[in-house]
Amino acid sequence: MLRTIINLSVAAGILVSSQLALAYEMSSVSCTVAVTQPMWDDCAGAFTLDKGENDVTNGDEFNIVTQILNEGGFGGDGWEFGAKYDGQYEGDSSLFSVTGIDATSGVLNFSGSPLLDDLVSVYDLAISFKAGDSFSIYYWEAPLLSSTINWTTAGVAYGKEFPKALSHVSVYLRGATEIPEPGTMALLVIGLFGLMMSRKKVS
Repeated sequence: MLRTIINLSVAAGILVSSQLALAYEMSSVSCTVAVTQPMWDDCAGAFTLDKGENDVTNGDEFNIVTQILNEGGFGGDGWEFGAKYDGQYEGDSSLFSVTGIDATSGVLNFSGSPLLDDLVSVYDLAISFKAGDSFSIYYWEAPLLSSTINWTTAGVAYGKEFPKALSHVSVYLRGATEIPEPGTMALLVIGLFGLMMSRKKVS
């Protein structure tokens, strides 16, 4: 369903060290204060971009965030680009809305998304927040249990007396482990029972 709505599949990327070394570097500041609610499961950053570099352009396999995610930093690859918002959308504009672009705090909201139930229960989320020449990536393992994410750029930009305003936010999704449907589970149980009985007869 995600592929049908987003209609964009991102191939599992391979981290190319020589390429990324020219694109960004780790800062000395942790990303731990950029998202205030709900609590995230993991984060990466803050990263500092070289002049002219961008963390996400269109979500393809050569974008920096795509490569970081699919090198397995957040529990493996399989991430798909959902959308980017910087005042205008790149990707599926129905996935989320953002208040606070060009400000230092705001809310990312999934409440209007046609995939709301799946976004907060089925899909793992990875979100890149970029401010100034820095970005941080936050990871939530399904279920999210919230349709809104509160953020501040206090932990995104670094090396400044005051935090930079948010320039854009990008959302990536990955299908979590699926639970078999009740009918499928029943068939599995029957099959296992039959296998056990046949083994008893043989013995």
